[in-house]
Amino acid sequence: MIRSGPVKTQNENCCKKSDGYLIRVKNSKIEILCRQCRKPTQPYGSGRTISLRHLPLCGKKVTIEITPLRSQCLNCEGNPTTTQQADWYDAKSPCTKAYEKHILLSLINRALLPNPIHIVFNGGF
Repeated sequence: MIRSGPVKTQNENCCKKSDGYLIRVKNSKIEILCRQCRKPTQPYGSGRTISLRHLPLCGKKVTIEITPLRSQCLNCEGNPTTTQQADWYDAKSPCTKAYEKHILLSLINRALLPNPIHIVFNGGF
């Protein structure tokens, strides 16, 4: 996957579920650059739909679904394919970068273990 600058999205559908909200977005930027030669490519369908956890809204879970576009380079040997990716999520992450930052900031100054002193004195770690 390659990042080719911000990918513009438009809200395609939003629905309320019992545990939160589901927002389906659609890419509005069509040009994808080849991951090898960085030249514009030809459309080649779409990738699999990705579900990403996003920042909560009114205390409810928010999930964003996006189906990235795929393209094929006719300039490179073997005609490699490239999947479009936006800057607001990482390829292998189950959540958006904003949600990752939110979780990390909420963990600052928190004890992750129930009683870390007890573990140290009883031979742990």
